Amino acid sequence: MGRAAATFSVLALFLMGVVIGAMGSHLLERHRLPWHGPGPGMGMGMGMGAPGPPHFMEGIEEQLDLSPEQSRRVHEILTQGRHQAEALRHEVAPRVHAQMEGTHRQILEVLTPAQRRRLEELMPRRRQPPPQP
Repeated sequence: MGRAAATFSVLALFLMGVVIGAMGSHLLERHRLPWHGPGPGMGMGMGMGAPGPPHFMEGIEEQLDLSPEQSRRVHEILTQGRHQAEALRHEVAPRVHAQMEGTHRQILEVLTPAQRRRLEELMPRRRQPPPQP
């Protein structure tokens, strides 16, 4: 494979990542519930250590006129869902990381040593292992 083809392949992979990221952002914005509030990752309170975003519970309580018992139960359900999603993320993260590393290695095999060095300069990688549960 020539230099132009290798460069095109790397560029195509990069552009695919940009397009997929943009589509994901668009879908997130499009399907965000009104009480989720602004900001990335607000969803269902997936942040570590937090019992769930207060604005989400306030929105639910206000818009559905929940009783105190319903509010307590919804909060418990959200907390349990957050823990399950976090466990799933920890389970899948190593596989995703390994797949991404494999793709990177395959690209490096196509490049010359000079191109590899240049790619590493252009696209610095954060080579940290995925978080362990």
